[in-house]
Formats: sequence, structure tokens, C-alpha cells
Amino acid sequence: MCPFDLGIYIFLHLRADWKTGIFFGCALTIAYRFGDPAAKAQVQRSLRRLRDRNYINYRNGDGKKNGYPILINKYSVRVGQHLGTRLNAWKYNGLVKPEYEAENGATTAVAHSKNSANAVMPPNQDFKTLQDKTPNGVRTFIISEAEATARDVWTQVKANMQPQMNKHSFDTWFQPTHGQRVEGDRLFVSIPTADFQHIGTKYIDLIQPIIEEFGYHEVVFTPCEGR
Repeated sequence: MCPFDLGIYIFLHLRADWKTGIFFGCALTIAYRFGDPAAKAQVQRSLRRLRDRNYINYRNGDGKKNGYPILINKYSVRVGQHLGTRLNAWKYNGLVKPEYEAENGATTAVAHSKNSANAVMPPNQDFKTLQDKTPNGVRTFIISEAEATARDVWTQVKANMQPQMNKHSFDTWFQPTHGQRVEGDRLFVSIPTADFQHIGTKYIDLIQPIIEEFGYHEVVFTPCEGR
């Protein structure tokens, strides 16, 4: 395994849901988290190499720009209902369906169906320390990895939208918004008041293609006091 592939493989382990051993995202999501969106094609090639060697499993591309589950083969589940089991990502070969087996291989847990209630995979609760500059000095606070991801992605989404909007509209309706959290393929964004709810429909044609580039299908705007 080359160093770049090893880095991607370790990243998937760190960012996967500890309850399932599944990472939800896409090549652009990973490239952006590495700080270089231009590395998308390189990440895609790395993911293919890891899949060819059975380290991971994920569906074949269908031409759509969205996130998808990436199953880490032989992942030892650390918490939750599958604690003590290991993910067999290749049980069904081409069918990307997780199967959880006891560590010693003696028994097999029930597989998750893609459309079952158990298929919902909340992000793990890694935490990240951030700092904000305020008039009274620097304020340090800790947020979850899900919130850190949402902040990063929504900041990039706004940066892509800004050149396509007039300054007054952007400053009025989007500048006060902040990424709140991610859940699967949904990106939650906090807005100052319910008066901002209309941006989800008025600007949907502008927002949708951009969020899909980052592996998300839907933006949910929620009135919430920002940090």
C-alpha cells in the first residue's frame, strides 16, 4: 500500500461511524477534509485501489454527484449494538451490504438493509477545539466532528455561491448563516430567525448543485442562535 492510500485508509477509520465501520461521503468530501479539493481525482483513484484490494467496499458510480456509504472491511466495531463484531464488507461481493460477524467468526449478526431503520448512521462523536476572536479576546470552545464538518462544508458552499449573487443579497441572507451539523447526506445550517427559511426554496437552484459536489443531498435550515 502506497503512503497516500495508507493516509486515505487511516482517514476512513478515523472518520467512520464507530458503531458501524461505515464512512458516508465521497472523494470530494475526503479531499476537502484534507484541505485540498483539487485532490478529488487522486482520492478517487486511491479509493478504487483500496476497493480492488478488498480493504473497503462501495457502490459503483452512477454518474450522480452525491455521497455514498464506504464500508471498511474487517472493521472491529467499538461501540453500540454490534460491539464485539467485525464488519464483513465483502460478504455479498458486488452487493454493498454490511454483514457483522463475531470476532472469532463463530456467529453472524443480522445484515443491515439499505432501506431499513438501522441503515441510518449518525456521525461519531470526535471533538475538535476551535477559537473565535471576540472584542474581549480569544474564546476557545469544543465542538463535535459533525459540527466541524458542517462548518467547513457550508463555508466552502458560501464561497462558491458568493460570486453568483449580488453583494447585498449574499450579505443579508447568507453571511449570518453557519454550518450546524451533518447527518448522513443531510447538511444542517443554522439561521438567525425563521425569516431566513425562504432561502432554502428561493436559492435552491444555486445551492443544490454545490452541496451535491460535497456529497450531500439536502440542506436543512434551522432557526438557531449562532455561536
